[in-house]
Amino acid sequence: MRFPSRATGDGASLITGYKLKSLRDKFGTGSATQFGTGSDRNSAKRFCAATATQRPPHQTDNPSCPPWIVVHFGIPIFSPPQRPANAIIQGPVNRSLITPKTAVPLDPKLVTRRSFLRRGAVATVAGLGIYAFGIEPRWVSVDHHDLPIPDLPDHLVNATAIQISDLHVGRGVEESYLRRQFDYIDALKPDFVFFTGDYLDNATQWHTDKGIKLLSHMPRGKLGTACVLGNHDYGGSTPKVAKNAPNTERLINAFEDQGLNLLINDAVELSGLNVVGLPDLWYGNFWQGSFQKDFARDLIASTANSGATITLSHNPDTADLPIWDGYQSWILCGHTHGGQCKFPIIGAPRLPVANYNYVSGKYQIEGGHKMYINRGIGHSARVRFMARPEITVFRLTSAGKQAKA
Repeated sequence: MRFPSRATGDGASLITGYKLKSLRDKFGTGSATQFGTGSDRNSAKRFCAATATQRPPHQTDNPSCPPWIVVHFGIPIFSPPQRPANAIIQGPVNRSLITPKTAVPLDPKLVTRRSFLRRGAVATVAGLGIYAFGIEPRWVSVDHHDLPIPDLPDHLVNATAIQISDLHVGRGVEESYLRRQFDYIDALKPDFVFFTGDYLDNATQWHTDKGIKLLSHMPRGKLGTACVLGNHDYGGSTPKVAKNAPNTERLINAFEDQGLNLLINDAVELSGLNVVGLPDLWYGNFWQGSFQKDFARDLIASTANSGATITLSHNPDTADLPIWDGYQSWILCGHTHGGQCKFPIIGAPRLPVANYNYVSGKYQIEGGHKMYINRGIGHSARVRFMARPEITVFRLTSAGKQAKA
């Protein structure tokens, strides 16, 4: 049996099991396009009925039997000279005859893989932005650590000490948010409270007035409280320090009036625990012109030799200064905000310290002293990522006896 490679000019083709002549004799000589209209439509229907048993099952359920019926293996009975634009192709398709064209979907509801990935990326970025700017800056972490201290008196073993830092009182940190943290700390009833600087976001008169008003709500320890100032408490930059010096003096006096033991190159004994407070490394000794290393060394040595000691210093870079001389206890710091934004692999891309190893948490420093860096409660710019604000709760433990210098 012979099969044609394409339809003849008048639209008729050879059909499996039929001869072309008998087909024309039985149903007329009209072309395929003529079967679709006029009197030849009845002939087409008669042909459909006569050949229904010859067609595969999937082709017998259409009683209208359009003129491009396919009956065996996709071979057309009638092939119109031009297929209508809405023609339905039935049967197998020879894909080797198809050349794919570039097409852009016009239906806006149609989601392609590219648009799905693009929308997913936009949603991810938006979600991270909401988290970093809206959620994490107010999602405070309460971190608990043991703090072993040489020569700690027995009555202070298991005492609790809370460290807070970097409140940045100002327009970016709401007073209601800080008050909630103060109330939480008061509810813990700590034995000691240590504050490690940057109480204000700036030392302008407005910031200073706002900070002095809030000082009365600062949490206190049952056995004592001690504080130091940070670079923002002096103004945050060299030109501002000189300009805002009167405001800084007002803030210092307000700390003293509240009995908060603000220490600037000074020490205080709190129920058997000595606390040394160093000035801010950048601006704390503005009136003296520079950080007084010799004075700080003598102060630390004399205090540590007299018993259990903790040192408060806003800037962690003070741990690398040559002022420790056998000091074996802890330095509590702030300033870094934990990097404020940290990322996998690269860590914190911006740190306000000379030693980029100092980000947050515990450090063992060469020479024997140890340091803890608190991530702070506030911020200058409201954004945090993988560096939640922190309240640190220490349990004081004994580290044995320290050799005297």
